[in-house]
Amino acid sequence: MPRKYIPHPRTGFEEFLTFIVRYAYYNYPIGMSIHQRSVGNFLNKDHKTIGHYIVKAISLGLLEEAGKGFFSLKQKNESTIYNVKLKDLNDYLKNEKGIMAFEDPDEAFGQVVAFMESLNNEEKKKREKNNERNVSRAIREYCHCAFNNRMDEFNEELKKRGLSKFADRYLLENRLRASNIICGTKNPENHKDPTDPYYGDLRRYELLQEFGISNRVEFDVNGSMYRLCYNLRHEEQLSQEVDIYYLFWKELGFGLPFDKEVKKHIKKACMPIFIKEHGIIESLKYYEKYKESENSPVKLLLDKGEKERMEAYDFLTNYTNVPLKNILYPLRKAMKRVLGLKEDENFMGKNIFLYESDLHIEMKMILLEQGILVINCYDGFYGEEGVFTKEKFEDAYYKAINELKGAIEDQKFIDSVNAQSRELELNADSDEEELLWADPFILLADDEWFAAYLGFNSF
Repeated sequence: MPRKYIPHPRTGFEEFLTFIVRYAYYNYPIGMSIHQRSVGNFLNKDHKTIGHYIVKAISLGLLEEAGKGFFSLKQKNESTIYNVKLKDLNDYLKNEKGIMAFEDPDEAFGQVVAFMESLNNEEKKKREKNNERNVSRAIREYCHCAFNNRMDEFNEELKKRGLSKFADRYLLENRLRASNIICGTKNPENHKDPTDPYYGDLRRYELLQEFGISNRVEFDVNGSMYRLCYNLRHEEQLSQEVDIYYLFWKELGFGLPFDKEVKKHIKKACMPIFIKEHGIIESLKYYEKYKESENSPVKLLLDKGEKERMEAYDFLTNYTNVPLKNILYPLRKAMKRVLGLKEDENFMGKNIFLYESDLHIEMKMILLEQGILVINCYDGFYGEEGVFTKEKFEDAYYKAINELKGAIEDQKFIDSVNAQSRELELNADSDEEELLWADPFILLADDEWFAAYLGFNSF
């Protein structure tokens, strides 16, 4: 582990140059972006001061502007791109300022690592803030709290068996998606290439053994999120044998064969539409940036997910021989028709993770009540072969869907009561009798099932 970065006493400009030469050396001296605010935060300088340092470095011939560009598909505005003259900059620090930027390699590398960690922390804080807001809203909804209570029952059973380390964590742990220790491991079945960095990582299998599954069997749900959305919108549930991606492709209407390769890429195109359907314009812009130049820094800096999505767009445009916009917009309409949504209705978006978590919790409880202990990695369920069968898995899935539908209907009823209450409160000349109706808990006080479902003894 690199030692913690501790800067030597230098002027602000010297400290900036030392950081730049190190960062460029360990990353990319040609075509580098300098985010003034992030660098300023890291070096405890105002972002305007960093701007002045950049101008000064250019005047000294240590940096040169190399145009504008994007360093992430998520960037909305282009960044100024700089070429760092590594040798000139290193010589300037050494000969003019007496600073050996790489005298202590651990310190030099440690500073770069510390900066990258600071960027990750900035992003993490933004995500956590958004997550807290969404979790806070979910906790107020009876539907999700009901299944959170079911999760507590499951965790209590694990505790009795000495398996508390496998407990699920959900809303009260500030999570929108129920997860457990298995979810943080890699599936060895997906990493069989000896060149894969996760090749030979068997931690998941080791944990399953510890859980008590010696002869494991796994069942998962095809197109889990979309299938859940479909089943919540239709009286008759979709058979597990039907590939929902095939339904999307067929509805899209290109009339071209559907195979494993098509499925692999259509999956990548569906996800961003479902999560953020009005983001198609962004996706088209991202793809345009990606196609701009074979040597674009964008292609070098894409994360794995972005790269796979751009490759999917490449495949689909080549396979169908139509522009990307003539694929994504019709795909959005096709998905809505298959899932049973009207054209002006929105997809469930990230809320689907809440309902999917509710479903998985209920499935595990249904199986547990049959004497079958399973553990899941999201929509993949592991159990003991011979005890946990495909038939048992599918039966639990269908029953859990019906439980979830019932809870959602109850939630709609509660929401309508709350809306009625707010309306009555607004008409405030009301008499005492009307005020009673302003409290949904008074209205529902006689409904024992409601109280029991929420886990309350009384109101």
